[in-house]
Amino acid sequence: MPGARLTAVLFVHVGACSPCATQRLLSRVWQLPLGGIGATRAQRADVGALVRAVEAQSARFAAPATHDADAALGGVWRVLYAEAPPPSNGQLGPLRGVALQRINVPARRYENELRVGEEERPWLRVRLGADWDALDAHTWRVHFRSLTVHARLLGKEVRLLERAFPDGTTRMWRFSFADGTVRVVRAGQGGGTVSEVRRALGTRETGQDDDCLFVLERLSSCEALRRSEASE
Repeated sequence: MPGARLTAVLFVHVGACSPCATQRLLSRVWQLPLGGIGATRAQRADVGALVRAVEAQSARFAAPATHDADAALGGVWRVLYAEAPPPSNGQLGPLRGVALQRINVPARRYENELRVGEEERPWLRVRLGADWDALDAHTWRVHFRSLTVHARLLGKEVRLLERAFPDGTTRMWRFSFADGTVRVVRAGQGGGTVSEVRRALGTRETGQDDDCLFVLERLSSCEALRRSEASE
């Protein structure tokens, strides 16, 4: 409904069970390379089991409460673990970097950014711009809109690629857990072709992307400000 306030239903922790499960998950993904790049099948299975425990305990031990989605989901997030193919996991070909996500809830826009090099002064940046439709309190249909690639050469940033995606390049996001500092997202194809992203970058197709798991942490206000300034 136009003008309606967008809200998100999140789970509020009650007792010690869910926080312990969340901490076990974070401890495990922190042991892996950022983004989960190079994780073995056994390590992925371990992370998957810990994620399911977080999801199950949050539903079992907590009562749902409605919060303003801007406070719950907005801001800058770092991808700690991803089962998605490059560049969503922080890798582009042989290059590895940091994958960030900025969510602007009032505008219903977000931006994924891969930074290669120093995180606050990268020599290569890949940005994916998108917007979304909220299907329910937990699910977004995301529409990819643009892709840009910038490189820093001789102290100046140069745009190497700018690409608009065709209509219908979409993805479904489901927020299966969020507590304001940690977010678990399950993403899958929905009515379009997410492989347009990799075709635009000239990378190979890997997998069907039917259910890609993401674990993200919210950056502190100071960290988010530094990274925003570095992007300008």
